[in-house]
Formats: sequence, C-alpha cells, structure tokens
Amino acid sequence: MFPWLLLCALSGVYSSERILISNQEPRVTRDHARVRMSGSSLLGLRVPGKCGWGDANACYALVTLEHGNNCTLSSSYSCEDPLYGTCGFSEGRIMVYMSSDLSTSYWNDAVEILPASIRPKGIYSRPKILYHEPARVFVLWVRWTPPDGVGSHVLVAQGSLPVGDPSPADWKVLTEKAPLGFDKPGDFSLWIDISPSRLGYIVYAREGGLVVERLDVGYQASAGASTPAERSQLIEFPGGATPSSPAMFSYKGNYYVAAGGPCCYCKEGTDTHVWIASAPLGPYSPAGTLGTLHHSQLDFIFTHDDVDGVVYSGSRWGVGWGGLDETPVFWGAIDFYRGSLEIAAPVPRPLVWHDGFDLVVSTP
Repeated sequence: MFPWLLLCALSGVYSSERILISNQEPRVTRDHARVRMSGSSLLGLRVPGKCGWGDANACYALVTLEHGNNCTLSSSYSCEDPLYGTCGFSEGRIMVYMSSDLSTSYWNDAVEILPASIRPKGIYSRPKILYHEPARVFVLWVRWTPPDGVGSHVLVAQGSLPVGDPSPADWKVLTEKAPLGFDKPGDFSLWIDISPSRLGYIVYAREGGLVVERLDVGYQASAGASTPAERSQLIEFPGGATPSSPAMFSYKGNYYVAAGGPCCYCKEGTDTHVWIASAPLGPYSPAGTLGTLHHSQLDFIFTHDDVDGVVYSGSRWGVGWGGLDETPVFWGAIDFYRGSLEIAAPVPRPLVWHDGFDLVVSTP
C-alpha cells in the first residue's frame, strides 16, 4: 500500500479532498493543453494567492525545458557528440506551470522564464529552482554546454514566478558559470533541508559518481567550490559510470541521494540507485535501487514540509503522445522498510507500477 500524502495549506479551516495522481492520463492546464512534464523538477511553495485553480496557499511549481512542438528524436542523434540545434540539444524554453494540488486537471497555463535572448547560446537541460525566503526571490540553476560541445557549466539566475494568472516575470542572469568543487559538472539537482536552518545543497554528477555540496546562504553559489569541508567525498556509482539525473531528499531524519545510470533519452529507462547518510554531506552508503519496472528515467524526488511521504517522478522516453515534449511521466510513492543491521535506517523498496494512486489534500 502506498502512504497517503497530506498536502496542507498555510492556514485556515481545512477540509479533505481525495485526488488521483494518474499514470495513464496527461495533466492538463485549464485551457486543456497538456502539461509538458518530461525532464522537469517540482518545487513546493507556501505563498498567498491563487495557485493553479482556485484559492489556496499551498502552491506547486513545475519547472521544465520545452524543446518545441515538432521536436522528435531521430535514429541519428548522438549523446556522445550532440549537434547543437538538433532535437533535444538546443536552448529550449524554460517554462513554469503552477498547481494547487498536483491533480490531473487545472494547472495554470505555462509561463516562460529566462528567455533564450538573455542567456548564452548553448545546449540547456534540466532547470532547477529554489525559493529564497528571506529575499523573497526565486533562484534558477540550469546546466548548459556551449554550441561547440566543449565543457559544461551551470548558469544561475534570479527572478519571480507568477502566482495566480500567468504573467511575464522579470529574470536576470547572476552568473553564467557557477563555481563548483569540480569542473565540467554533469546532471545535477538542488535541495533545501526543511530543518529551521533552510540550508541549500547541490548534488551533481562527475566521472565515476556524485558529489554533494552546500550552497551559500543566498542559494546563488556553491560553498563547496572554495571550502572542501562543505562538500562530500565522491559517492561512487556502480561500475565507475557517470550517473544521470540525481536527486536529494530526507526522510525520518536521514538523508538520501538517488541517481540513474547513463541514459540519454533512453526508451528502456534506467534503474535508480539510492545512497543513505546521517548528515547531508555524508558519508553515504548504498541503500538499494528503485528498480526498472516503470521504464523511466528519474526527473525528481519530491518532499515538502506539508507532505507526509516521498514521491518519485520520471520520464518515460519514447512512449509518448507526440514529440519529445509530450513524453509521459511515471509518478509513484516511495515505500520504505527497515534495513539490515548495517543499515538500520529506512531504505526504499523498488517502485511498483500503478495506473494511479490517491493523495488526500487539505484545502482551506
């Protein structure tokens, strides 16, 4: 049985509503357009105003990179030497959708942030976003590779998101090449510890494994770039491969890092390996895998102050209704069990395919 997840609004009188998270039907906006979710990340917010559909103080922002309506991968594309400007290897458009309850229907229409005209030309992938509460601003991190394909960097930008009806948002680039402890980072993810410290972290792939680094107080740079004590030792990936699409989360006082094997729009999906630690910077120990029954590549693992549970989401490349942007995703609640004597903390069970599962949502 999957746990029910309780999504709570900020304040007021609550009633409960059961919604279905479907793995068979696409999520749609209130104008009945499909929410393009492949390669996305999800942020839980607690801000006043309309979110998605109706009035709520619990908001969820989905940030994704759109490649274009006619973008369809051909048999000639190569991830080893991607050709700038071809499908899946371009600037793309960084888009945000808002929802109040994560249900299938009634997401806000997409709004573009940080348009290509104000960022360097290159191949962009997997944007991630954090909310900096003291400054009340959003901080975007996104990986990019120059058109010649040499090297990779992480761009950091700052701006605002639309809460309520879609509207233009002002964004600016803070740095085109955020300093990290190691050059040429691979896929990465951002995470905020929900403890009172609200410390931010980045986990990114490099040859042979993963590194976790603490962010500075503004979430605008890596503290681990200049201070080795602010970054973890290399989390070794099986076989010495460079992993893809990492994620970081906490559960019952423990810290977890997850990542898939090498996968470039792979139709077969990839197994997601998981590591566990008692502190964000480790040391980390292997804690099993999430399996491949769902045939997806990890996009994000979502937790939130008001969510009683952990949710996985991954893209099912090559299974969709149309082009690359129409790739469907698999969502599943991660179940945990008590580990061995060596790992007494909860470890995740492999995911099991379900056509859908319930969430119990509290609404004001």
